[in-house]
Order: sequence, then C-alpha cells, then structure tokens
Amino acid sequence: MRAVVKTGLAALLMGVILPCAGAQTAGLAGRRQKAPLQIKEVSRAHMQAADRNLLDRAHGRLVRQAEIFGFHLNEPGWKCDQVLTPDVPDYLMLACQRQDEGRRGASAFSALVARHGKAVYVVPVMFQGAAPWKTAANMKMSREMFNHVVPAKIAEAAMKPTGKWMTLALTYTALAGDHSVVLAAPSSKLQWLTAPEPTIFLRSGARERTVEVSDVARNDGVRIWKLTFGRSGRLKAAQARMHPNAQVTKVATAAPKGKMLKNLPTPTGKSLPPAKAQQ
Repeated sequence: MRAVVKTGLAALLMGVILPCAGAQTAGLAGRRQKAPLQIKEVSRAHMQAADRNLLDRAHGRLVRQAEIFGFHLNEPGWKCDQVLTPDVPDYLMLACQRQDEGRRGASAFSALVARHGKAVYVVPVMFQGAAPWKTAANMKMSREMFNHVVPAKIAEAAMKPTGKWMTLALTYTALAGDHSVVLAAPSSKLQWLTAPEPTIFLRSGARERTVEVSDVARNDGVRIWKLTFGRSGRLKAAQARMHPNAQVTKVATAAPKGKMLKNLPTPTGKSLPPAKAQQ
C-alpha cells in the first residue's frame, strides 16, 4: 500500500532551518509553517571561533583541492559561507562563490572540511556561468559525496515517516549548490500554485523512498527536486527540473459598462390590424 506523508514542522531544527525574512519563528513540532523555509548559512564573521580556526588550518588544502577543478580561491572576490546543517557533524560545510567581473557569470563550488583529519572535498557547481561538465544536482559525484559525509545513522533515521527527511533533502540541495527556499505548505501565490509542498512517498515493504520539495527562490519559475533514497537513507538518484511560473490570466469580475449608441435611424414599421376575438 502506497503512503504519502506531508511535513509540518517535524523536519525543522531551531537555528538550522529558518523561515524566510518576515515570517514568524517556528513553533511546536507538527504545527504547519506556511512561510518558505531554507537552511541557514553564515558568513565567516559569524562562524563560531572553532569553525574559523578549522577553516584557517585547512585553507591551503582547500585552495589546492579547488584548483583541481579550476577554481582559484586565492583570487579576489571569493566568498565562502558556512552551511549550518546537522546532517554532516564530522565536516565543516561551505558554499563558495565568486561573481566574475567582465566574464560570462559566476563561479561556485561546495566544500567539506573534515573536523578530524586532513580530508577536504570539493563539489563543482558552476564555472564562469556554466556547469563544468554535468550539473552538480544530477552528478554521480555529488550523490557519492553526500552518502560519504552523512553518517548512516542520521540518514536512516531521517527516512522514517516521522524523521527529518526534509532537512536531509535540503542538505543535499545545498551540497549541489542550490540555496533552496522551499515551500512548507501549499501557497496561495499565483506563481506557486502548481508547486507541490514537501512530501515523502513510500510504500509498505518497499526499499526506496522519494522526497519531493519545491524551491521557489528563482524569479523565473520553480525548481522541483525529486530525491530517491534507499530505506537506509543512502541517496540513489536526484533530479532537479525547472517549471516556469504559472501563466496568469486576469478575468474581469463584472461585465463592462455599456455605451448608448448615437444618431441611430428612426425605426419604421407597419400597423397590424387588431386580432380577431376567438369564437
């Protein structure tokens, strides 16, 4: 039997996934939050001291790893923010980007710095406005990196119907370079009417679960993410498709006011004899 579970606020972690600006702070678990949600990112100035020190110690390794993919981190203009997700407790997760002046567009990559040991991983997202060879969202490397850095216990617990599966999904979208702003409930905004709310699809005895979320951060449409997980929480497939904003047609609520016609000809006709009375 197929089951569908829709999220309220069970997936939210205070201080990690936040409503967008202007929305009220998340309340009790199970309460519906209608404002879009996103994973919190902080600049270097707002990192905890231990995380700044870790980043300083790993800077040289991060520069060398980024250069493998053509990103020259020592050039001016680069900005790296920390992604605050509880799903990678053994790593410092970074979203790095640079707007290339006079070139085609921005460059961006995600990075993971081990808190214990010397490991540094880089996931290329965009190089001068274009994906290096395949989008990070659908790239096998992104899925393998995600499965490597997310502990098995966290992933397995997240895939339960009452687990934090939306947090896990947002962790992957962040790793793939998407600063997702995700609907937590159906929206009445016209351009988001067709955007599905966060949903986990599962079937009794099935080995897979599919998580679907809608990223509404873009002005030209909605990005629908579909992530397929195994029962143990290992990510097997990822799809990200753009859906253009719904076309809106304004319908008049009342008939237009009529106008009196002028200079009409005088009507002409014939007089009819009176009708005969019936016998």
